Amino acid sequence: MMIKKILAGVLSVLVLGGALPGAWPASTVMTSIAAESDGTEIVEGSLTYGVYPDHAEVTDCDTEAAGEITIPSQVSGVPVTAIGANAFEACLSVTGVDLPETLTSIGDRAFYQCQALTSADIPDSVETIGYSAFADCNKLASVKLPASLTVLESSVFMMCRKLTSVKIPDNVTKIEDYALIGCLELEEIQIPSSVHSVGMGVFSGTKWLDERFAESGMVFVNDVLADSKISDGDITIPDGIVSISGGTFLNSGITSAVVPASVKEIGFEGFYNCPNLKSLTILSPDCEITQRLVCNGLGEDNVTPYYTGVIRGYTGSTVQKYAMDNGYTFVAIDGRELGDIDSDGAIDASDASAILAEYAAVLTGAAPTIDKSVGDVNIDGYVDASDASAILQYFAYTQTGGTDSITDFLSSQ
Repeated sequence: MMIKKILAGVLSVLVLGGALPGAWPASTVMTSIAAESDGTEIVEGSLTYGVYPDHAEVTDCDTEAAGEITIPSQVSGVPVTAIGANAFEACLSVTGVDLPETLTSIGDRAFYQCQALTSADIPDSVETIGYSAFADCNKLASVKLPASLTVLESSVFMMCRKLTSVKIPDNVTKIEDYALIGCLELEEIQIPSSVHSVGMGVFSGTKWLDERFAESGMVFVNDVLADSKISDGDITIPDGIVSISGGTFLNSGITSAVVPASVKEIGFEGFYNCPNLKSLTILSPDCEITQRLVCNGLGEDNVTPYYTGVIRGYTGSTVQKYAMDNGYTFVAIDGRELGDIDSDGAIDASDASAILAEYAAVLTGAAPTIDKSVGDVNIDGYVDASDASAILQYFAYTQTGGTDSITDFLSSQ
């Protein structure tokens, strides 16, 4: 059991790839488990259970177990409601598991690397299936998911090479990172209209994705742009898309991209390592931006990302803050300039004075009048004395011959 717990620690690495049935003792072995759990540990056949006053959980399976395993609906008079984390991990000769209708959850990595498991018929009573629960089950060819499921967890079927079809239940709203990555034979995926969030690399390595790419360079799941790694040249993402999955354009050959105002979120590394990308325009002023949104590649240290192109967006937008935080060139598309409070074409002491005067008034209860998209110079969500200070620093810089924009100047501080 300790070996299984140690093995669980390496699950985050993508893996690429019997024992004879034993004679199980007829007797039941019962020992005390941790005092704070108010339960007992019971061994029946190849399975170990944690038994509590109102329920029981499968906590372990003997790795020498083989063939079909049946989990009973009750143990010691209480219902079996859960399969714990790592419970069947590396049970290499288990070909099937009969699950009871009392089950409500399957834990993280529960069936990880059960390489003889051929099918999984999960009852509708199950509400949650943990991450990597069936990862690297090489022979898993069919699976029935429960109607009560709302999230398809990360890596849940990662590297299930023989899986050919999956029907995602109608209540699922989110498919997390790498849920189906490496399912080489997966050709049919039924995705309900309820899904509005798709993680990074969900479909990578599947026949389903290859077929979608043959139809178009952009792969959509409802209102999500889920993958577009084969795109190149100048692209415009269609209006109405609400999110772009992580890694969507990773390593692609695109040269420019326009993201519509309807997009509210771009996932981790959405435009990362695009060597030819020279311009990224994001039209939503409050789009949720990750700190690894865009780069052309990594520097000489092979760690630090760089981006030589421009990022375009509205003054005071989240993408402007992203550009400032990373020292990237930002171009405002609304013709306004951050910090020019009085719109006289200069950023100077009068603008700082206007911010300080309003800040003092707001502290006494007055309503703000300065447009935050112009006055929030450090883009921290407030127009206050720190913005006035930043303007004065920039004014002093320009008075000594500095020519950088205020965005570039603040990025370098």
